[in-house]
Amino acid sequence: MKLVLTFTIIALANLTFGQVTFPDFLQGIWKMENKEIYEHYK
Repeated sequence: MKLVLTFTIIALANLTFGQVTFPDFLQGIWKMENKEIYEHYK
């Protein structure tokens, strides 16, 4: 039972903390391709 609980906690922690921060090179205002819409990333 302890083994199952350990793997469950590790899997949940990986999902929670596994996401990377927003990449710095995307910051700014970007024009969408073939559209008159601009997207702003902070």
